[in-house]
Amino acid sequence: MSSKYKAILTANAPIYQDAFRDFWANAEIQSQKKVPYAVTSIVGGTLVQIFPSSILTMFGLNDQGMKVN
Repeated sequence: MSSKYKAILTANAPIYQDAFRDFWANAEIQSQKKVPYAVTSIVGGTLVQIFPSSILTMFGLNDQGMKVN
């Protein structure tokens, strides 16, 4: 696969089931003027925020052609 999406489609990262469940059990969509911009949650007492831009950066998809509002 020579796609720039290979990393996200073939990621072999560990999944911590308890943290995963806690994240989604406490998750909230954050929005501004009714436009969602992040998913936030509390996991183990720590605030976790996921933004579209953080996903792009994590998987190396944040090139000039990938714009996130």
